[in-house]
Formats: sequence, C-alpha cells, structure tokens
Amino acid sequence: SFTASPATSVTTAPRLEKNMITPNPAKNSIAVAGDLNKSNIHILDMQGRIVKSWRNQGVNTLDISEIPAGLYIVTIQKGQEIHKEKLVVLE
Repeated sequence: SFTASPATSVTTAPRLEKNMITPNPAKNSIAVAGDLNKSNIHILDMQGRIVKSWRNQGVNTLDISEIPAGLYIVTIQKGQEIHKEKLVVLE
C-alpha cells in the first residue's frame, strides 16, 4: 500500500535566463539581463583564458571596449548556478 504525505515546502533557486547578453554581436558594451547582485562574470577566449572579469554588484551594463574583435564565451555564476553564452565582439 502506498501512502502520500503532504509536501512541506519547495524552494526553487532563481534561474539564470537563456539569452542574457544583448546586443550580440557587440562593440563597446553589453547589457546582461537579470539580477546580477553577488554574481561573477567572466569573458573567456576560445582557449579558455579569462580576458575580463567582473565581481558584479548589480550593475547590468559592462564595458567591453578594450576586448579585441572575436568570438568569446561569457560565464555568469550566481551561487551554484553557471550560465555560459557565446559573445561576438565586433571591431
């Protein structure tokens, strides 16, 4: 015989969105969607080297003007959750 007990409480962590970076491709700056308080953001080249990092305190517009044109991976880490997204930087 199967007995179901009532659920106590379920807490879900805030989810990072799928496409968090706009515009993409970008030239001078990117805007990152969502609540970025207490998050870490890294831009990595295609070899996995960190090109630029931010310990974000809730600022959503990030200056990328000194990053050379090319293809990069942006990682956004908030708590245990990590979001990765490709970014094209234009000249």
